[in-house]
Order: sequence, then structure tokens, then C-alpha cells
Amino acid sequence: MKKNTKVIVIILVALEIISIYFMYKSSHNKEMKLDNVKLKEDVDYNRFAIYLDGEKYTEESFPTESLLDLEKTKCMNEKGDIIENPKITYTSNSLTIVNTETTYCTLYFNRCTGPTNTVLKGKSDITKCPVGGMYRYQGTDNVNNWICFGTTDKEECTSETGIGKYMYRIIGVTPEGELALIKETGVTGFKWNDKYTTEDCESDGSKCVWPLSKIYNSLNGLCNLNNEHCQEETNIFIGNSYYEYLNEGSIWLNKITNHEWKYGATNGNNGNYDGDSIYIIESQFPNVIPAKIGLQYLHDFYYAYPGGKPKSHDIAKTSWIHLSKDEISGIIDEWLISQSGANSNTISSWAITRYDISNSDLFYSNGVRPVFYLKNDTTFRSGDGSKEDPYIISGMRPS
Repeated sequence: MKKNTKVIVIILVALEIISIYFMYKSSHNKEMKLDNVKLKEDVDYNRFAIYLDGEKYTEESFPTESLLDLEKTKCMNEKGDIIENPKITYTSNSLTIVNTETTYCTLYFNRCTGPTNTVLKGKSDITKCPVGGMYRYQGTDNVNNWICFGTTDKEECTSETGIGKYMYRIIGVTPEGELALIKETGVTGFKWNDKYTTEDCESDGSKCVWPLSKIYNSLNGLCNLNNEHCQEETNIFIGNSYYEYLNEGSIWLNKITNHEWKYGATNGNNGNYDGDSIYIIESQFPNVIPAKIGLQYLHDFYYAYPGGKPKSHDIAKTSWIHLSKDEISGIIDEWLISQSGANSNTISSWAITRYDISNSDLFYSNGVRPVFYLKNDTTFRSGDGSKEDPYIISGMRPS
């Protein structure tokens, strides 16, 4: 009985897709134009039917502020056979279907309403849809995403000395409710490592990747005299006496998740990309290492700009995540987690400069700003997210 029911369902779905296909092929029907859609195959737009919140979508522009429902979306080949598990990549401005067969698809979208089951439910300045895997703050330095971490005393956090120690910014929140934080200020003068030639690092940079860098080890409190990746015994975050609230076993350190950080190299002129394009590249990095502390990705930097499509000079002047926005920060060039691959006879990684993004040789000294994720049981007890009244985490106490 179950087998017959399954057959009937498959037949009905196939008939629906076939009927939609012929409807679009008819000269009496209006052609659907999907703006900003990038298809790997050269297929025409009338191979698609779109539903938004369960109703037929007839607008000529691509649905905005909506998510593709991959479970409902169905594709078939030229013969009308259902394609099982079609490879579809969808971001905020592009849809890519990777398939060897000519494809016809019925796409189902749902409108976004913003984070619902997270601590940022109903907060302003945050995207309605997940962008690059999380709901994100986008805009100028006026976005209300300031948060204290390491103290529950607002006056201590917002004091002149406390800002450098306790003040963070919220990059965004995952659909599961984990908050991504970045240090508002950072430390200067840290090399990726002392290796830099293709001979030192191998031609693919494999001996100088993120887990083998001085920065990774020193951020995560792994530096000691026996650690060959540190060059000297220097922990710049965990294990640093300045951040005593991150001592091993402290309630604050235990609030940070052991996040899986993807790492790898991005080659090419990334200055021509937008946040979505960079996210697709970085989300497909083949390597992963679990750790408490990381750095921001290239896509984090792009996505912080309004709309995720920045222009270099606009970034430096307005994006909230850029330290040089006020031109008084102590950090001018700042390391990112992604390597840029080989550059002539040297190996380099991406860094944020005053006006742009560039590939910086590994032995250069750049700024470092820790990034980490908080567990999804985080709640706020006060604050509106402004610099003057930052979010205070509830259920926490100084260690």
C-alpha cells in the first residue's frame, strides 16, 4: 500500500512539472525573467515555475527577502524524469543549478521574517533572511549590535579602559541561535608566521594554513615553548592575563562554542566579488578544525556592508565592521582567516587595509581581532545594543 502511494505521488509531481513546462512554452504565457540568476547551464528562463508561500509567483523580478525550500523544489530532465537531489545553490542574489541534464524546475520560496527562535528576535538592523549562513547586521557604524562580554557591569564595559577589554560587536546569529561576536578593538603587530616562500610553505601553502599559523595558536591559548608554530610563548587572547575572564574553566570561556572553522585558499581578484560569491567559495573550503577562537572571513567583511555588495571606498568610510572607518583606530591592516594562495614566490593571506582588501605576505605584522560563537542558550537581561547601552548577557557573572 505504501509503495503504491509513493508511485502515485511521484506521478502527480511529474505531471505537475510537465504541465508547468508546457504552460511556459506556450506563446500565450508571459516569460518569467529571473534577475541576477546565474545558471551553470545555458538554459532559458521559461524552464522555471516559481511559488512563493505556496502561491503561484507571477512577478517578472526574482523574489527578494525569501528562502528557497529545497525539500519542496522539484526538477526534471527533458524526458520528464524526476531528478533526485538536484544540486542547487541559492544565495540572496543568485541561483545556481549544477546538473548534467537539461533541467526544468518548480521552485518553492518562503518569505523571510527574520530570526524567530533566537535572542535577536525582533531586533532592528538585522537581515530578514539568513545571509551567508546567519542573520546578519548590515549597515554603518550606527547599527545597534554592541555587546559586553566578560563583565555584567555596564559602566565597566563602556568606560575608556573597558571598551578595549569587554566590548564586542555582534556579526549575526545562526538559525540555531548561536551568536557570532567580533572584538571591537584588537591587538597589533602579529605575523601570520615567519614562513613566507613557496619553499617554506609548499607551493599550495599547505604548511602555512590556518591551524599551523602563529595567530591560530596564540588566539586559542596553545602557545608554549614547545609549540613550533608560535615562535615565542605568546597567547594574545585565551591565556592572556589581560583577558582574565577567559581563564580555563571560567563561566565566560565555557559560554563560547567549539566552532568548526573552515579554512583554505581563495585565488583571484576578490575585490570584484560580492558577499554571496565569496561565501560560496569559503563555504566550500575542504578543511575544518574545531576551535574556540577564529577571525572574520572575507564574506563576513563583505556582508557587513549594506546589501552585501560593497565598493571599496564605501567600505572604509561606512561599514560597521571596518576598524579604519573612523581613521583613529590603532589597527590599520587586519588579518582575515582566508588565505589568498601563492603570490609570486611568496604565500599570502587576505587582510583588510584602510580602503580595500589585499593579500598580505605572511611575515607582515597586521592587526588581529578575535571572533567566536556563543552557545544558543544566550539571553539578554538589559541594553538596546547601542554603544552607550550595549547588550548585557543574563545569567552570567565575572569569573
